[in-house]
Amino acid sequence: MGASSPSHAASVASTREAKRLTASVLDKVVAGDFEGGLRLLEPYVVVSKAEFDALLKRVSERMPAFEQLGASLGSELIDDGRLGDSVYRIRYLQKFERHALSWTFIFYRPDAGWVLNEFWFDIRLQSLFAD
Repeated sequence: MGASSPSHAASVASTREAKRLTASVLDKVVAGDFEGGLRLLEPYVVVSKAEFDALLKRVSERMPAFEQLGASLGSELIDDGRLGDSVYRIRYLQKFERHALSWTFIFYRPDAGWVLNEFWFDIRLQSLFAD
């Protein structure tokens, strides 16, 4: 699942702030508040509220499939890094009893602030090794 952002999106001032934001998202998701976690991203994405709400609905409809993974056990920062001065990626692992999900957040700095350009989660862990 993914989303990209519109030009009216709020920005975070630094990569450190971007990392704090995404860690807060994962904290809520791990605690069972999936929608609440994703809602933390809403000010920073560039899609309309209607598009963001539609994304949440599609994701919520798929959540029962993740029950087979077992209880959520926590998250782990996998890596973060910049490409030049304008792109910043943060990747996490959400750990479950029987499997894990990778979460990726891409921030873009068009000028002074970082906007959330896209984010997604993936059950295919091999994607963590493909750079």
